[in-house]
Amino acid sequence: MIRKLVLSLVFITIIFFVAGSLTFWNRSRILAPTLEYLLSRSAMTIVSNLAEKNVSSDDDTFPRVKLPANDQMILLLLDAEGRLLAQNQSIYPEQSAFKGATDVEQARQKGTGLVIGDVVWFSYSFIEGNRNYILRMGFTNIPWSNIDRDSYIHLVLFFLMLLFGFLILSYIFIFPYFRDIKKFGTMLSSLNSDNPKLMAHEYLTNEINEFSKKLYLLAESFKDKIAELRRKNMEVETLLSGMTEGVIVIDERLFIQRINPAAKDLFQIKELPSPQPYLLEVTHSSALLSVAENILWNRVVLETEIITNEGKKIHVRGNIVEGSHHKQLVLLVLDDITELQRLEEIRKDFVANVSHELKTPVTVIKGYIETILGGKNKKEDRRRFLKIIRDNADRMANIIEDLLTLSRLEKDHSADGAEEFDLIATITEAIHLYEHEANKKKIAIDFENPQLGAFARGHQRLALQALGNIISNAIKYSGENTRIQVNYLQRDHYHVIEVVDQGIGIPHKDLDRIFERFYRVDKSRSRDMGGTGLGLSIVKHIMALHGGKVEVLSTLGSGSKFILYFPR
Repeated sequence: MIRKLVLSLVFITIIFFVAGSLTFWNRSRILAPTLEYLLSRSAMTIVSNLAEKNVSSDDDTFPRVKLPANDQMILLLLDAEGRLLAQNQSIYPEQSAFKGATDVEQARQKGTGLVIGDVVWFSYSFIEGNRNYILRMGFTNIPWSNIDRDSYIHLVLFFLMLLFGFLILSYIFIFPYFRDIKKFGTMLSSLNSDNPKLMAHEYLTNEINEFSKKLYLLAESFKDKIAELRRKNMEVETLLSGMTEGVIVIDERLFIQRINPAAKDLFQIKELPSPQPYLLEVTHSSALLSVAENILWNRVVLETEIITNEGKKIHVRGNIVEGSHHKQLVLLVLDDITELQRLEEIRKDFVANVSHELKTPVTVIKGYIETILGGKNKKEDRRRFLKIIRDNADRMANIIEDLLTLSRLEKDHSADGAEEFDLIATITEAIHLYEHEANKKKIAIDFENPQLGAFARGHQRLALQALGNIISNAIKYSGENTRIQVNYLQRDHYHVIEVVDQGIGIPHKDLDRIFERFYRVDKSRSRDMGGTGLGLSIVKHIMALHGGKVEVLSTLGSGSKFILYFPR
C-alpha cells in the first residue's frame, strides 16, 4: 500500500510538472499534439472567415484574397503545389514556393503539419470550391491569447481532468491513511486506561492494521508489568502511610520525591505546593536541610536530633539509597521524641520525688527509733516519739497507697465493671465524708441539691475519690471561716461539677503542672498538711478513665475553681 501511495504521488507530481512546464516553460514543445489541435481549430476559423469575405473567380481561386492583419502571426495562402497566393504581411516575393517546407509537405499528405523551431510553422490543408489550398501560419512565440475561446475551454477541461484524477487517486490511496490515522489516534488515547482497547477499529490500510496489532501485543506485555508496579507502589504508599515515623525521600537537588503523612504532621504540612517541592520550601527547617546536605555531600549515615520551628524535638536518621536509573537519593526517617523526652523527664522527677518522699519519713522513723533504743528517755518523750513514728509510717503508707492507685488507674483503661451511678448522690456523699474536717476550720461547704437524677457511667468509687480529693484540697488550702461552693451543671455533652474555694490560690506559672505527680506549689506547707503530692494526679487519671477531664481556674490570693467533666 505504501508503494502504491508513493507511485501515485510521483505520477501526480509528474503530471503537474508537465502541466507547469506547458504554462511556464516551452509550452509548445511539450504539448505539441495539443498545440496542433488548437492551431487546427484556429486555422479552421480563419478559413471559414476567408470563405465568407472573399469572392472567388470563375476558376475557383482566390484572386484577391485578403488575409487578416496580425503583427504576431504570419499568414500565408498557398496552392496545392506550395506556391504563394497571398500573405498578410509583405515578407515574401510573389509566386514564392514553399513546396519543400516540412509543415507544408505534412499538410499535403495528412492535412496538417507542425514544425517547432525558432519560428513555429503550422500548415493546414483545405478545399475551397474544387481546388486544394494550404493555410500556413507562422509564430515567433505561440500567441495563446490568439487561440479562440473553444481552445481555451479545451485546455481548461484538460487541467480539470488532471485535477479530478488527482482527487480520485488521493481518495483511493491517501484518504484511507488519514481516516486510519484519526482512528489510530483515538485508539492511542486508550493507552492511559487500565484496559487499552487497541483492536477497537478495523483499519483500511494494512500497514496501520498490522502496526496496531503489534502495538496491542506490546501493550498487553506491559500491562501486567504496569499492574505489578502499581501494586508495589500501592504497597509502598500503604506502608509509608501506616508508619508512625515520618519518612522523606529527596533527590540530589534536595527536592522531595516522597513524603508520608506522619512527616507532614511533624511539620504541619497541609498540602504540597507542587508534586516535587524543595525541602526547605515545605519543612521551613534549615536544620533538616543541613542534615540532608551533610548526608548527600559527605555520603555518610547520620543520626542526630533537631528542633523544629514549632519547638518539637525530632530524632533524624538519614542515609544514601539508590533509586531508579542509578539516582542517588537521601532517605530521612524522622521520629518525634518530644513526648518521650517529656515522659523521660517526668520519670526522672518521679523517681527522685518518690525517693525523696519516702526517704524523709524513713529518716525520721529511724532517728526516733535509735533515740528510743538509746534509753534514758522519759515515758512522756517515748510516747511522743512513738506518735511521730506512727505519723510518718502512716504518711509512707498513704504514699504507697496512692502510688498503687495510680498504677492501677494507668493499667486499667477498659470499661470493665462500669455502671451507671448518680452523680448527685456521689457529690452529697463526698461532702459528708469531709464535713468533719471542714468543721474543724469552721469552713462551710454549700451545695444546692438540684433534686434531679444526674446519671453518669463509670465507677462510683473512683468518682467519689476524685471529688473527695478536690474537696479535701480545698479545705487544706483555705483559711478558717471561709466557704466552699459546690455546683452541679449540665453543659453540652457533660455533667459538670465545680468546686470553688476561697483559699490561697495557685500561681499562674504552676497551673499547667499541678496535676503532675509529687508536684507541689509550696512543698513545705504541703508536707505539713499531710499531703502526698499525688492527689491531683489521681484525679486526672480517674477523669481520663471516665472519658472526661479536669480543669482548674485560679488566681493567687483569690481562691481556685476545679471543674470536673463527666460525659453524659
